[in-house]
Amino acid sequence: PERKVSAEQFVDEALGDDHGPVRAALEAMTAGERGWAPFQTRATKTILQHIGSPEPTATLVAAGTGSGKTKAVYLPALAHLSSFPAGEAWTKMLALYPRNELLKDQLQAAIKEFRLLKDSTGVALTIGAFFGDTPFEEPGSMDPSWKEKNGQRVCPFLRCPSCDADLYWFSDDGVGGLTCSTCADSVRSDELLLGRKQQQNTPPDVLLTTVEMLNRQLGNDYSQKLLGVDCQPGRRPRLLLLDEVHTYSGLTGAQVTHLLRRWRHAVGEPVHTVGLSATITDGAAFFGDLTSTHPGNVDVVEPMGTELRPEGKEYLIALRGNPAAGTALLSSTIQASMLLRRCLDRATSPVSGGAFGSKLFAFTDKLDVTNRFAHFLRNAEGQ
Repeated sequence: PERKVSAEQFVDEALGDDHGPVRAALEAMTAGERGWAPFQTRATKTILQHIGSPEPTATLVAAGTGSGKTKAVYLPALAHLSSFPAGEAWTKMLALYPRNELLKDQLQAAIKEFRLLKDSTGVALTIGAFFGDTPFEEPGSMDPSWKEKNGQRVCPFLRCPSCDADLYWFSDDGVGGLTCSTCADSVRSDELLLGRKQQQNTPPDVLLTTVEMLNRQLGNDYSQKLLGVDCQPGRRPRLLLLDEVHTYSGLTGAQVTHLLRRWRHAVGEPVHTVGLSATITDGAAFFGDLTSTHPGNVDVVEPMGTELRPEGKEYLIALRGNPAAGTALLSSTIQASMLLRRCLDRATSPVSGGAFGSKLFAFTDKLDVTNRFAHFLRNAEGQ
């Protein structure tokens, strides 16, 4: 998408004549950027308009990888959260991810956004990550993912926001924090709530977790308030973020739909749901079904054709065998690999100008199969 909207235009189009704390936060977070995409402006405006709606609403932000979808959600979300009085500890936004690795990536990006907000406005929001690698209190032998290095415990899900080096656990008056192994940066407990007990006692403003963890913890008395359940009216989550929503199809999508219904019923107040995805056909109907929201209350925000700048791109073809087909899957894979190799360009003479590609990757689920595949393929090729 072309980034042709200035910071001033962005704020004016998203907020109009609103001159409250939300505008101040939005101006601070957009200052210094060279340009914004029009769909990011529309997404910010739509999300801010629907937060606090008396009925369930949803916004689906659909665009390609690297186009700025995540930024288009965190800008309005953090601007809205910054308008709440300081010192009130309750989960205001819940972000759900289908995989742990995706959660880790987004945690790294979110902390940078939180720091930008604090440096520009003085508003300090807290964030927490509640999933398998989150220790109960101080990580020890019961937390095998926290490897020991130089006599220190290394955080398995976050790297230094400044230099991308390892972060070591340290204890400050019994409250954990992280310090960089290379530079002077540190991630303290007033920024990232590290332990599960700390999060349960003092919920963060934004909680990142996985779909599976929400399913497990929804009936846990110690974690319910952290998830926005059994809380006082007005102190329940305002936003639910669902990332990679196109992965929630078929049986998995049906299970997630029922989980979200359980959670929303337990919360007891309307929550504005925001989804991030690649482009989906009939996104309003799909996202409406997933979140149990009437399609009329679902807004789909995506770049228009006139807002896109043409540029080169790569494409991949994925070919997957069916284990239940009754065929010899290994030999079929070898034959397919021999065929596909001959559909590619030679590295020395790319007759297609690069359109056909020059690499083929094969994936197996066992090391033994990998070894046999490689041996038999070389043998079939006469090598």
